[in-house]
Amino acid sequence: MKRILIIAVITMATSALALGQTTDKKAARSSNVEQELIKLDKEWTEANVRGDTATLDRIFADDYTVTNVQGEVLTKAQAIANLKSGVNKTESSTPDDYTLRVYGDTAVMTHRSTTKGQYKGQDASGQHRSIHVFVKRGGRWQVVANQSTRIPQQ
Repeated sequence: MKRILIIAVITMATSALALGQTTDKKAARSSNVEQELIKLDKEWTEANVRGDTATLDRIFADDYTVTNVQGEVLTKAQAIANLKSGVNKTESSTPDDYTLRVYGDTAVMTHRSTTKGQYKGQDASGQHRSIHVFVKRGGRWQVVANQSTRIPQQ
């Protein structure tokens, strides 16, 4: 009886240790994905400021959709065309206050950004809250959806 109890305790302890290691690995993997996506988001921001449509073409999935702060729903082609033509001009943008949730090959990111720029000749400067949906396809992350909302000035 004593022997069975000792074996049971050892088995439970070993299982708990293995479970803890699995959880640690998942947390580390999730943290790596979060850092990778924040880096990708900052590349996206810099590409907008520079007018770098080649980088945006790589970051945006072919089925990308954006709902902008004006409430317009645009495709990847329309969003890139707006940047190329000067309809959308971003002089500066500083993202912060990131929150990420990773669900396997899908991730949802929210953040705040302070932006200076114009859209269709009108001042579009201010603070915005955005939500991005990323999907990992072919071994790389791309954004498939984005929505931004202006934060009212207080």
